[in-house]
Amino acid sequence: MLPEGSSLTVISGNAVVTRPALYHRTVRDRADRAAGTAEQIITAAAEAIAELGLRHTTMGEIGRRAGMTDGAVFHHFPTRLDLIVAVAEAVLGERVASARSVITAPPPAAAATPVHRLSELRRLAHEPPMRVWVEVLLSARTDGLLRARLASLLAPHVDALHSLAAALPTLVGMSSGARTSWVDVVRNVLIGEAFTAGVVPGGVPQRKVELLVVLAGVLAAQPDGVPGPA
Repeated sequence: MLPEGSSLTVISGNAVVTRPALYHRTVRDRADRAAGTAEQIITAAAEAIAELGLRHTTMGEIGRRAGMTDGAVFHHFPTRLDLIVAVAEAVLGERVASARSVITAPPPAAAATPVHRLSELRRLAHEPPMRVWVEVLLSARTDGLLRARLASLLAPHVDALHSLAAALPTLVGMSSGARTSWVDVVRNVLIGEAFTAGVVPGGVPQRKVELLVVLAGVLAAQPDGVPGPA
């Protein structure tokens, strides 16, 4: 922290300018407030999408939930597409962080089983953020601009999920190709559950998780990770 009344020398264009330290603190404060407002808008948008669906989530509805005018929302996100992408990025980051906690955190001794960890991951698929992600994915199927914007977001998060999977005891000894296939199967199963939750009966959750563990065992037992012919 600089003393009261002190100054900082900065370069502005081709000129060297000396400005009071208070000026720089004010700029930082404004940036922090802007970031906080953007986060508030993103949270309101995610809540609206989870409740109403993406199709019925308007900028006006988001502004109402965030407690601000439409103009304030557009000031931070010039287009609805920009806001949807920001929501998608926030949801992806949060879901990967939640998966990391499930995979890396030591479970209770009595629950230290592959079925327990997969059951916890399955629980994540039924939380509101996954409903938001499913809504965004569905919209991207017919919205080329959204699909293109999501492509750059997906790669690092998918890579992070595959890296996390390597820490699962169930997958120790499995070839990288088989591990990738297993993670893709689990991801698609969980996204499918998030898509049909509340609409299509889910069957027996415990049995579904047990079958995924069995599949991991089958793949791990194969030298190249691919089951041979029956």
